Amino acid sequence: MGTIYFLPLLLAYLGLVKLLRYARSKSFAQRFGMLDRASYARLSAPEAQIILKDLKELEFPKFMGFSIIFVLFKTYGIPSISSLLVSTGQLSDTKTVSKRTADTALSRMNYLHSKYQKAGKISNDDMLYTLSLFALEPIRWIYLYEWRRLTDLERCACGTFWKTMGNDMHVSFKPFPSYRRRELRLAMGFPPAPRSYHVVIHALLQLRTYAIRYFFFPRPELLRKVYTASEYLSYPRYVRPTFGRRWGPQSWIPRLFGRKLPGHGGNSYQPEGFLFEEIGPEDFLGKGFKEMEWERHRMLEKKRDGCPLHT
Repeated sequence: MGTIYFLPLLLAYLGLVKLLRYARSKSFAQRFGMLDRASYARLSAPEAQIILKDLKELEFPKFMGFSIIFVLFKTYGIPSISSLLVSTGQLSDTKTVSKRTADTALSRMNYLHSKYQKAGKISNDDMLYTLSLFALEPIRWIYLYEWRRLTDLERCACGTFWKTMGNDMHVSFKPFPSYRRRELRLAMGFPPAPRSYHVVIHALLQLRTYAIRYFFFPRPELLRKVYTASEYLSYPRYVRPTFGRRWGPQSWIPRLFGRKLPGHGGNSYQPEGFLFEEIGPEDFLGKGFKEMEWERHRMLEKKRDGCPLHT
């Protein structure tokens, strides 16, 4: 008798999951009036940012985050970029590598980059290559590892948002750099991983894909991923040492491998947080406030309506 009730309930559950799972991706077109490919030319940067925000916080909170970390890692395979980071000490110490992952704010970033651009240590090609990775790597990771692929509109939002970022960073999009494609593993000097690793990890990620697609309801607004420093690489920079972060399930793996936990080292990892005006290498601490304010006003005065690819 139990089977008679179980099967209809299971089918109803799976049907409801499928209905709700794809509802958000379909809603973007209705929200912004982007009903065909020709209408994508009207997509503005603020609209693109809303789409990417929902993708990061609700649709793909795990692998969109991983892809951004991998972008930073991938840039280190370019000699001109890695040599600069080594010379500034941002790669020679694992503590500053973790810090670089957490540091980001546009006007401050422009100020920090400007010093190295004037010195000829950062080229436009380096900037453009890095920018293209931020636009393309999340699309690639979602294609490979997430429960669905991005729609055409969502991919357009990626291009629109990062084109706007490039404009605000004074990046020239002509000509596009042509880097020799070299396997990142070779550039980093890592040995090849055993084939069994690829098989096992690919199988586990495929299981995750199918489980989320067919059995899990979409993440509700209530669980929207909040941008706090709750995740970190080697060192818990800017992470508050709450009881959950020190003793909860997310602390088990770091403990197992002997990694630092929030609260270790007293205030050396700045658990109190940071101000955008202070991010960057320590040599720039307390500098550039006037330049940042000028840059912020310049960006605020720019029009944000309309597609940056058609202006």
